[in-house]
Amino acid sequence: MLTDDLDAALHTLYRPAEADAELLGRMRSRLDAASGAAPTATAGIPRPDISRPVGARVVAGHRPRTWRRPALLVAAVVLLVGTGLLIPTWIGRPALSAAVAAELNRAADGAASTPDTLAPGTFRYLDTHAWYLNTTVAAGGSMYSVLAESRRQQWIPARWKDNWMERRGTTGAAVFVAGDERAARAAGALSEPATSEPDLVGPCQDYFTNLCTGTEGYWAVPTREWIAALPDDPAGMLNRLASDARGRGRSDEAEMLVLATDALRTGLLPASTRATLYRAMAMIPGVEITDDRANLDGETGTAFAIRGDDNLDETIIDTTTGTFIGERQTALGGEDDGTVTGYTAIRTAVVSTLGAS
Repeated sequence: MLTDDLDAALHTLYRPAEADAELLGRMRSRLDAASGAAPTATAGIPRPDISRPVGARVVAGHRPRTWRRPALLVAAVVLLVGTGLLIPTWIGRPALSAAVAAELNRAADGAASTPDTLAPGTFRYLDTHAWYLNTTVAAGGSMYSVLAESRRQQWIPARWKDNWMERRGTTGAAVFVAGDERAARAAGALSEPATSEPDLVGPCQDYFTNLCTGTEGYWAVPTREWIAALPDDPAGMLNRLASDARGRGRSDEAEMLVLATDALRTGLLPASTRATLYRAMAMIPGVEITDDRANLDGETGTAFAIRGDDNLDETIIDTTTGTFIGERQTALGGEDDGTVTGYTAIRTAVVSTLGAS
């Protein structure tokens, strides 16, 4: 029954803010009961001043971000549950979303049921179309912004010690976003020629980092050894995300989603690992579904995000197959509210030869 008790404790952990001493007492009572520990006293816990983050400052000419963490926040409290799960706890954090959990667990089921083992001599092909915002100040002082498209193609061999290949370039496609469109056209920003870089070829992707022998793997650069050391259970994976995210980014929870997305973007996680990661993502507080039919270059998926004060960074997944299909960034607030400032669309296939698409 430990799982049921832990679920109840987690539900209490992230419910809306109320009297902190009373809520903390209930949280600890539930967790003590779940872990078999003796009851823990809660009196005398200091209430920190969190009206503004430590070290925050206002810069002239810039709108300060609003610090929205609730006034009943109790910082730097970490509860160690009997399962070994380290849970960073803050009173008043949003509840876990049942809709998010349902969709991400469905994505996990889809990933786990889709064979991803490559036959010898074949390659996993990743074709990434990325649109990035470029802002330019013209000679006369006018400003304009355009979304410009780049393309990245990767061939990952079934046997990592065989040759990998990567091809990068720009397509020349561009879309006007804001500012002085006449200046943008006069500068040729909407009609740039396509460009290409020399192909990168080498075993184990050694033209960047040797993924076969490298020991310093991370979420964005998952070496074979690093992937093998990841937890194979959702609670352990959540704990790993929390540990690596702590104290980074705009919040620990937002950084947990960033790290998970970094790993998914590489296309290197086995299906079973992706499934575990999706189930862990389902337990990150504050994640919400922002679009249930997000369309990226014809591929449709569900968008997951933790909203920021002035931006929305979405992770988009086909929850039927468990396939990661891309990301999207959108401005929030001000004159640019709702403007898409960038996105990536990833297509995955299996090909028989290096360079085939």
